[in-house]
Amino acid sequence: MKDFNFTACFGNVDKQVRLLNMFGSTGGSGGCHIYIDKYFCGQIFKRNGVWMLFANKIDQFTYEDVEILGDIIERELM
Repeated sequence: MKDFNFTACFGNVDKQVRLLNMFGSTGGSGGCHIYIDKYFCGQIFKRNGVWMLFANKIDQFTYEDVEILGDIIERELM
């Protein structure tokens, strides 16, 4: 398992984000678990070239957030 940690700004509050690659870099799914301040928030996968998010609170993420997370996963974890 590989992970990538960073600080993200949520409004005026900084939170710790951890992307945990549970599925390895093979297979092409790019699937990761997303943790914010050590709380599991959901999973992100790449399907047919599109990043898809399955989140506990879907309104917590915008389309742009999903694209940014996908870029980080491709750059740092794959």
